[in-house]
Amino acid sequence: SVTESGDNLILGMKLSPLTKEQKSSLHLKNNISGLMVDEIATRSSSYRRGLRRGDAILSANQQPLENVKTLKEVIEQAKYKRRDSILLLIYRSGGTLLVTIPIDSGNK
Repeated sequence: SVTESGDNLILGMKLSPLTKEQKSSLHLKNNISGLMVDEIATRSSSYRRGLRRGDAILSANQQPLENVKTLKEVIEQAKYKRRDSILLLIYRSGGTLLVTIPIDSGNK
């Protein structure tokens, strides 16, 4: 189970870059990059907003996500611009959905 605090958690999620196998099983083109939600804390904003384990996050604020570092950079940029949320493009069971995730100070 996911601990509520942890350096490897981003917005309450444990993420890893999509592998070729994952892209294949999700029927995603191989040139598409993104992050797989490996684990998610049920008390996190991400979970409350509908994200689930097994979702693929394709972009954040319209930036494609090559790796976890890219997502961290998008969050930092948003905080710098005094935004209180970021927009994630999620791929799940053949379709995409847009989810707004709060990035308040308690949600590193």
